Amino acid sequence: MFDSRIHVGQMPGAAIDYELHRNERELEKIRADFQKNAHLLSSAQKQVIQAGEAVINGLSPAEQMQARINLYGRLLAQIKERHPPLGGPEPER
Repeated sequence: MFDSRIHVGQMPGAAIDYELHRNERELEKIRADFQKNAHLLSSAQKQVIQAGEAVINGLSPAEQMQARINLYGRLLAQIKERHPPLGGPEPER
């Protein structure tokens, strides 16, 4: 199967390394933003994190990274949805 992320002359391992590096940067960004907003988590969200981490720990390292991006990214989106930043977008007129 052809992977469009692999360019002519590029080894598949290089594409995997690129994807891994991109995911590491994304996870670092999400974690930093998540830590700033952790105090806004509901008790249900904290339970989701505990259960999610228990499942995630049984995955391979690459799958763990992607699962954490999904878990923390979604929870962060929920936090931002419930608590929009001050000085956010102006209401439409």
